[in-house]
Amino acid sequence: MMEKSSDDDSICCQAQRLFEACDLNSDGILTRRELSKFLMMNTSTSDALISTLQIPKLVQLFKPKQAQETLVAMDRDGDSAIDLDEFLDFIDQLVDDKKLYAKEEKLKQLSTEKRRASLAKSKVEQSAYCARLGFLGSRLRLALLSETLEHLSTDSQSTGPHLSACFAAAEIVAVLLFHVMRWNPMSTTFHVNDPDAFVLSDGRLGSMWWQGLREAQTKTMPSSKSSSGEEVLRETMPTYRSAPFFRVACGRTGTGLAAAAGISWTRKGRGRRRCICLLDSMEMRRGIFWESCGLP
Repeated sequence: MMEKSSDDDSICCQAQRLFEACDLNSDGILTRRELSKFLMMNTSTSDALISTLQIPKLVQLFKPKQAQETLVAMDRDGDSAIDLDEFLDFIDQLVDDKKLYAKEEKLKQLSTEKRRASLAKSKVEQSAYCARLGFLGSRLRLALLSETLEHLSTDSQSTGPHLSACFAAAEIVAVLLFHVMRWNPMSTTFHVNDPDAFVLSDGRLGSMWWQGLREAQTKTMPSSKSSSGEEVLRETMPTYRSAPFFRVACGRTGTGLAAAAGISWTRKGRGRRRCICLLDSMEMRRGIFWESCGLP
């Protein structure tokens, strides 16, 4: 599971404090008038908040004369109003530019041979990381296959899980669960301000997600046996009881997409609160599902 570093957390918190300071009427929307007024009236306060982020370019952009230009750079949707999400995206881009510049400057100071060696090392590390995610996908397949064979040996009448669909989605589950999503396997509750929420709109993949949650050893993972001793996990889909970020799990009827759209809307403007939805291929082809959610 992906976890932000302490530096990323610190930058995010500092950026949020800067946004709240600029948002003079505390309505969650930053306008040009508010930004200009804050920069002109609270020079010492703004300078202190900006300096804590340690982004040289931000110091230049947060000058009273640059307020309009800065607002345009932040305004991703063109509505002349900046919410917390847009503000954090803007700060993130500046941080990424700063890191890239520092990396390029560091490489320039190296000899040709050391520069090549450094680039090759970075490429190998990235390839190794991707390979580990692929290995996790294979591990999930083997775990599901082993569990299925064991179950079928005791119940020959059972149809078992949708192995073909689960096997095809193994790498997707591994990447989402262990790389893309930000969540804490030890958490037992979900809050609207938690980083990520997840919607499974392809019920056939429930068995594979159970394997992923087992691999992550989530604290909320229920017992795999019912009171009568029968296997229960494979026949049911994960819910918030199995992992707090798991908000909805349903069949491939478009319900999941509608739920994800609603969850995303309630989390809009809260600062990087994402809702990730895994759709079935049939859902992605049906325009009516997208139209019903008002999505392009």
